[in-house]
Amino acid sequence: MSRQASIGGRGSRFMHRVLAVCFWLPVLIVPALFVFGELDLTWWQAALVIGGVLFSVFLGFSSWWDADEERDDTARLLAAGRQAVAEILEVEVEDSLDDSTEMAVLRLRIAGPEVPSFDAWCRAANQPEFRAGVRLKATVDPADNLFTLRPL
Repeated sequence: MSRQASIGGRGSRFMHRVLAVCFWLPVLIVPALFVFGELDLTWWQAALVIGGVLFSVFLGFSSWWDADEERDDTARLLAAGRQAVAEILEVEVEDSLDDSTEMAVLRLRIAGPEVPSFDAWCRAANQPEFRAGVRLKATVDPADNLFTLRPL
């Protein structure tokens, strides 16, 4: 089993943390408005507000955990990562519904001098050089095949 690493620097992790705090702000504001009587809602409106607050809490934790995952994956690959080569076996371009950057799903075979061969799937912003047969540099933790194609 392999897993594509979440790689990010301090700036990326900082933005995840800021986003988490922004999601959590309504969690503090909405109950305060209820306590001080500033909100006069029917039961179904209150249920929607409470549902929104709970969803906001979930999104905040998700963003916070993404920052933790980036930190942990980057540290692991810097400490235990081995150089390898990832050969693209297949490319599937996903249509972007909002005209943003197209994503490519790559089927890879990754191997190296200290890395036993394994197959993996990888998502990345589509680039013209992504085509079958192309070889890319990879960094792999051979303990469980955590990998990245991004430079560390």
